[in-house]
Parts: sequence; C-alpha cells; structure tokens
Amino acid sequence: MKKIIIMFMVFSALFIMLTGCPPIEETMSIEERIKSFEDGLNNSNREDLYENFHPDAGQYEQIKDPDYWEESIFFYGNRPFDFSNLSDPVDAGSGKMEVTADYTSGVDSGSCTFVMKEDGADDWYILQFTYGEFEIYKTGQCSQ
Repeated sequence: MKKIIIMFMVFSALFIMLTGCPPIEETMSIEERIKSFEDGLNNSNREDLYENFHPDAGQYEQIKDPDYWEESIFFYGNRPFDFSNLSDPVDAGSGKMEVTADYTSGVDSGSCTFVMKEDGADDWYILQFTYGEFEIYKTGQCSQ
C-alpha cells in the first residue's frame, strides 16, 4: 500500500510539473511593496524594479528600462538605500493611500512620500513617489 501512495504522489508531482500549473500569485501589503522597492534599488539587476509600480503610474513605460534608475539619484553607486519609520497609511482619496518614510542612501538622507494604489484585493503598488524636495517619480511627470 505504501508503494501505491508513493507512486501516486510521484505521478501527481510530475503531472503538476508537466502541465505547467501556474504558481499561486502573492499579494503585497503597502509595507511589503515598499520593502520590495527598497530591495530592488539595492539589487544590481534592476530589470524588475518597475513591477513595484502601478501600471497607472506616470512614465510607467520609461521606468521599465533599468537605465531610468541609473540616470537618477537612485543610481547603483548611491546604495545602500533604506526606507524606515513608515507612517501609518493615510487615505489619499480615490482608493489611494499615502505613506511617509525616512530615506537614507550611501550619500544622503531625508523624507519621502509614497502614494499607493490597490490592484486587486490587498495587492498594493506604488503610484507616486516623492523624495525630499525632489519629485523623483510622480504621476505624469518627473522633475527636480
């Protein structure tokens, strides 16, 4: 009987692997998404960094290019990047939440603001990002 159970488990695992069952999609809270963005900024491979942003965010197509970040104050040489002391999310209207945080890098520090937008149940993405006096990433524009 044990052999039958083991064979059933092996064949089930093979079936799942061969049929390409999609992985279970994970959702991210606001805090987890900001941490994911931080981790991405500190990673030498930034090809997936844009995935932390909501598709409705301004310049979404441009931030898919890893060089977008290299041409800003978030270039790799300024790491490590750290977002800490996140505030409790505040309702920013229209289904958005705003979070402020302290920001430090290898060369400077200050405060920053994230405006988050939910995409599906409990799955949050960055819609806008402002660092200190510089609007590093804001819907529809990027300026200093």
